[in-house]
Amino acid sequence: MREWRTFVSQFVIIAGLVICVPTLLRRLGLTGMSPAFLTFILIGAVLFWCETVRLRTRRKSIEETAGSFGFYPVDVSDLRLAIYPLRRAGTVRGAVRGNIRGLQTWLFDYEIPDGEDSYSQTVAAFFVANANLPIFELRPRGLMTRHVDRESQGDDCFESVHFDEVPSFEARFTLKSSAVEGVRRYFKSELLGTLLCLEDCRSVVQGHFTTLVFFAPGVKVPSADLEAFARRCSNVAYALFSSASVPSAP
Repeated sequence: MREWRTFVSQFVIIAGLVICVPTLLRRLGLTGMSPAFLTFILIGAVLFWCETVRLRTRRKSIEETAGSFGFYPVDVSDLRLAIYPLRRAGTVRGAVRGNIRGLQTWLFDYEIPDGEDSYSQTVAAFFVANANLPIFELRPRGLMTRHVDRESQGDDCFESVHFDEVPSFEARFTLKSSAVEGVRRYFKSELLGTLLCLEDCRSVVQGHFTTLVFFAPGVKVPSADLEAFARRCSNVAYALFSSASVPSAP
């Protein structure tokens, strides 16, 4: 709803500039200056200002909300993660750090360029130094977005991993990897059963050695829901990490 209000406000401002600037220039007798050129410059300035305000507001909201459950703002350099969403280069915004269930945890928005456009999602990232996760992508069935579908189709290195002995797992999740046999050894029946019992996995989960990242492509979590999002993801992360190395706290 807030994004719609921002869009409407920007539209109204731009429409006002398009209508008012040429009229104002004529009344001031500034016939030598191109109204179209000046309007273009002003629209660019307005859009830049609106985007700056939007990002600053979002960052402040994340920091204030995360502070209420023990997280604190960090610089981008603090994130030395082995993987980022969809394995794509992007921009980290509003990063905060904390600890949930003994896991080093970061929350941040991650903006990925997509041609002339871009899309962003809120990410929960977890790190355990002595873990040895396989490289994989775990996705709940029904979580369909054009972003993750396009990226998955374009990743020729990944193939689906099947667990015939646990058919109910494949009914709920899609698991892909570039190292199928390693994933089969890691995702033992006990882990599959644990994941099936959790009602918390509503995000794409990507693993890479020491790092897990959780996100719904193109979806930014409202600030008020950040703690619930982080704790929901931490339940799944704890189960996944525990198969290789038990975190330091329950």
